[in-house]
Amino acid sequence: MEKRIIAVSLLLILELCLPRFIHAQEWLSQFSLVEDRFKTDLTLKASLGSLILSNRSRFEWQNMEADPRSRYRNRTQFDYPTKFLGQKITPYLASEFIYNVKGDSFEENRNVLGISKKLGEHLKTSLFYMIKITSSDSPDDDGHLIGAQFDILFD
Repeated sequence: MEKRIIAVSLLLILELCLPRFIHAQEWLSQFSLVEDRFKTDLTLKASLGSLILSNRSRFEWQNMEADPRSRYRNRTQFDYPTKFLGQKITPYLASEFIYNVKGDSFEENRNVLGISKKLGEHLKTSLFYMIKITSSDSPDDDGHLIGAQFDILFD
């Protein structure tokens, strides 16, 4: 009987994202919406062979139309970089929970299945399917979304 030893390397990376401030104003609908948002992230990444696991904790303060609130967002994501038809792609699976600290309540859960591809050194695109579940009484706030995302990467 032959014994096989499987070597597993575990690489842990801790990333701290500097605080960011966002000011957004929307005029597209019949109502004007102004939002200020301050946020900071702490991400733990682990590599297990080709599988990459990341867990991001985001602390966020929002002020939408003079209604301030604090939220904690936690996203766990699995990435599997691979090749398909000679192209490097990364299928991923993620789940994010959003908790309203001020209101002491669960707000939202986002479950995402997607695929991403770097288009160059500083450009990445993703296609994804999301199931969004909210604590809202309105069934219109829940939903199934298909989306595309383009990221500009700065190192």
